[in-house]
Amino acid sequence: MSEVALYYEILSGGVSGGMNKVIMNTEGSDIYSGQIPATAENNFVNYFIVATDVSDQVSMMPADTSVQNYCYPVTDGTLSIADIQYTPWSIADSPFEGVSVEVTGVLTTDTTANNRYDAYSIQDAESPWSGIFASGINANLFIGDEVTVFGTVTDYNAAWHFKWDNNTTILVDSMKINSTGNTVNPLTVETGTIANDTSTVEAYEGVLVKIQNATLTSLNSYDVSFDDGSGECLVDGDFMVSADQNENELFYINDTDGYLVAFGDTVHVGEKVSMIQGVLVYSFGSYKIEVRNQDDFGTLVGIDENFKPTPKAYSLHQNYPNPFNPETKIYFDIPGDQKVKILVYNVLGQKVRTLVNEEFRAGSHILNWDGRNDVGQRLPSGIYIYRIKAGNFIAAKKMMMVK
Repeated sequence: MSEVALYYEILSGGVSGGMNKVIMNTEGSDIYSGQIPATAENNFVNYFIVATDVSDQVSMMPADTSVQNYCYPVTDGTLSIADIQYTPWSIADSPFEGVSVEVTGVLTTDTTANNRYDAYSIQDAESPWSGIFASGINANLFIGDEVTVFGTVTDYNAAWHFKWDNNTTILVDSMKINSTGNTVNPLTVETGTIANDTSTVEAYEGVLVKIQNATLTSLNSYDVSFDDGSGECLVDGDFMVSADQNENELFYINDTDGYLVAFGDTVHVGEKVSMIQGVLVYSFGSYKIEVRNQDDFGTLVGIDENFKPTPKAYSLHQNYPNPFNPETKIYFDIPGDQKVKILVYNVLGQKVRTLVNEEFRAGSHILNWDGRNDVGQRLPSGIYIYRIKAGNFIAAKKMMMVK
C-alpha cells in the first residue's frame, strides 16, 4: 500500500472547521491506525478513509462519501437517543452502529406492538431524533413505562430483514423498569414532512407523531395515504392486526371498493379525518405512521371538496355530448405523469386532427374538440374515431358529429 489516510472534519454549531488529513501508520500487513484529536463537547465529527496502492488505484471507506461518512457526536456522560439517531447523511445509519449503549426513555408502544414487531418504541424527549426501537424484550410492558435498556445498536436487525432494516434498533441484552404512568405527547407534523420522498422524514423515525385534518387520498392492500395539503404520508395498522386486508374492526383496508375501516368508522377516499397519531416506522421500504389503538384515530370531519383522486389505471372515456354539434369533450385518466397523444380520424382512417401531443400530470383530464381539422376547417357530419396513446396504453372510441 502506498498510502492510507484518514480525512476528518469537526463541526461546531453545524459549521465545519475544514477537512483535515492524518496519515495512518501500519501495525501489520492489513492493519492501519490513525487518530482524530480530541475536540470540545457537543461538536460533531465526520470522517472517511482513503487507501492508495502502489499502482495509484484508490479505494474509499465508505465507498460513496457524498451519501455516507463515518461520524460521531462528541458527548460526555449518558447518551441521549438523539445522540444515537442523528446523522446528517442520506443513508442514515446510526453513528453508533455495532456499539453497546445504555439508554433511558418512555415507552410509546405496548405489548401488542411488541408481539407483532418484536420491538418496543422508546422516546426520551418530545423532539425530532428522540425515538428509537428496542428489540428482544420479553416482558409485558405498557405505554408510559420508563425503562433503561442495555444493548447493541444496529440498523440491520438480522432477525427481521426487510421488515425492520434501516430502523435504528437496540438489540437489548438487559432492561429495567424505572417508573410507570409517564406521558409522551405526540409531535404535530405536516403529512409532507413525513412523506417518503422528503429529507425530513428520517428525524421522526421511532417518534410519536400526529397529523391533523388530513384527507384519505388512496389505498392499497397494505397501507393507506393521507394528505393535509402538504404531501402524502402513509398510515398503517400493523402494530394491531396481522393483515390489514382481512376484514376487522380495528384497521381494515378495502382496496377494491376504496374505503378504510378504522375502529368501526368507515372512511372513503376524499373524506377528511380530524387527526391521526402513532409511531413512525420504516418497514418494507416505506415510512409510515403505525396507529396503536382507538385513541390514535380521530373523527370524520366531512368531504374534502378540493380533493381530486389520482386514477389507478389508464382509461379513455366516451365523449360528451355524443352526438354533438358543434363541439364535444373527451375525458381520459392516467395514473402517472405521462406523455399523451390523442388523434382524431375519419371513418376512412385518415387523421384529421391532433388534439394533444404533450406531457400530462397524473390525474383525470378533459379535452375539447370543436369539430375542426388541423388547419381550422369545420369537418362534415359523420362518425369520427378518437385514439389515445399514453405510454403503453392505447385505446380508441367512436363519436358522431351532426349538423
